[in-house]
Amino acid sequence: MDIKGGGIMKIYKVLIIILAVLCFVSVSFAEDVGKSEQDSQMPVSDGSEGAKDSVDNKNSVQEAGEEQSEDKEEGDAEEEGESKGDKGDNEEESEETAVLKIQGASDYSQIQGWIEDLLGRNLDLSNPDDEAVYNFWCSLSDQGYSLNQIQSLIDTVGVLKKAINDWYGGSFFQMGKVNLDDIQDVISLFHWANLINKGFTQTNVKMLVILVDVFMQELNSDMIHRGVDVTNERDIKIIAGWASYRRQGYSGKQIYNMFKSRLSPKVNQLLGKFDAGFFTYFAEHALAELNGGLDYTCDLLQAMADVRASVEALIGNVNFMDQQYNDNGFITYWAEQAVEKGAGYINQHLSIWKRLLSYIEDQEGRALNLYDSEDGGILSHWAVEVETRVDGGMSLENAINEVIQLIQGGGSGLTPIQEALVPYVEPLIGAIFDQNDTLM
Repeated sequence: MDIKGGGIMKIYKVLIIILAVLCFVSVSFAEDVGKSEQDSQMPVSDGSEGAKDSVDNKNSVQEAGEEQSEDKEEGDAEEEGESKGDKGDNEEESEETAVLKIQGASDYSQIQGWIEDLLGRNLDLSNPDDEAVYNFWCSLSDQGYSLNQIQSLIDTVGVLKKAINDWYGGSFFQMGKVNLDDIQDVISLFHWANLINKGFTQTNVKMLVILVDVFMQELNSDMIHRGVDVTNERDIKIIAGWASYRRQGYSGKQIYNMFKSRLSPKVNQLLGKFDAGFFTYFAEHALAELNGGLDYTCDLLQAMADVRASVEALIGNVNFMDQQYNDNGFITYWAEQAVEKGAGYINQHLSIWKRLLSYIEDQEGRALNLYDSEDGGILSHWAVEVETRVDGGMSLENAINEVIQLIQGGGSGLTPIQEALVPYVEPLIGAIFDQNDTLM
C-alpha cells in the first residue's frame, strides 16, 4: 500500500493522541493536584470581572513618584495652622500612602515585564490593544491575585499558546487563530490558565488543551449533548470537570451513570418526573463546580425542595421549566442560602417575610418587588429585627407582633439604647439622624 509522507504523519499524530489519552486516564494526578493546592490559594475573584471591566492601571514608578511629591506639597499646605500632633498623624498617613503607591507602581512594572516577555516585544501603552492587555493583567492584583499567581498565569498562557501552535497549528476551535495581542484571546486563555488556581497543575492544563477535542466529543455524546465553547469560562470548567473524572479512570458512560443515579432522584422530587433537559442543566452545574461539584449540586437540589413551600408562599408557584422568569433565580438563591445556613433557618426567615410583607407595604405605600434587591433588603431588615428579639429570648410570635407594631408606628427599628443616644449623635453630625442614610 502506497502511503504518502503526509498520511504517515497524520497516522503518527493520531497514535500520539491515543497514547496521550491512555496516559491521561491511567496515571494518578493526586500528587500533582495536592501540590498545586498547597502552592496556590484561590483568590477572591476568578478574574471574570476583570475580563469585563479592566481598570486603568497605567501608573509607572515615575508617575507614582510625581504623585508622592504632589501629595506631600498638598499635605504641607493643609497642615499649616494645625497642631503638632495632627501634623505628625497626617505625615504618617502621607508616607504610608506614598509607600503603597510606589509599591503598586512597582508591581505594575513587574507585570508589564512579564507581559512583554510573553509577547516577545515591548508594550506600547498608547496603543489601545496593548493598553487593554496590560490593564487586564494589572486588574488581577485588585481582585486578590498575588504577584506570584499573576506571573504563573502569564507563564501558563505562554505554555498553552505553544501547545496550541504545536498541536492545532495555532488555531483553537472557536478562538480561531490565537493572537496574544487580542484581549479576547488573552481572556479566553486566562480562563484556561486559571485552572491552576483550582487544583490543576500547569501540566494538567496543558494536557487538557491538547486533548480538548477528545473531551468535547465525549461530553457531546455521553453527557450534555451539545457543543462546548473553548472561549466560554463555564464551558472550560465543564471540560475540566469532565477530565477530572476521566483521569480518575471513569469512562464516559460511567460518569453519566454516576451523575444520573445521584441527580435523578432530586430531579424527580422537584418536578414529579425525570426531565432530560433539567437533568443536563444541573449535570453541567456539577461539572463546572469542579471539586465536590456533584455533592454540592445534590445538596442544592435537595435544598430547593426543602424551601420550595416557603418560597411559593411568597411568590406563587415556581415554574422550573421556564428559564425566562425570576422565580427560578429566586428559589435558587434561597436554596444556596439553605445549603450554607440550613433549610430550617431559611424557612423561618421566609415565613417572617410573609408575616411582615403586608404591613411593610402599607407603611411604604406601595407593593414591594421581591425580586428587587433593595426591596428584599427592606424585608430582610425587619426580619432580622424579629430574629434579634428571638435570639434575646422572646418567642417568635411575640417578636413578630412587636416588630409589626414598630412598623405600623413608623418606628426606626433602633434599640432603646440606640434611641436614647440619638439626641447626642445629632449635634456631632450636625444633622437630624437618619438611620437609612448609610453615609452617616
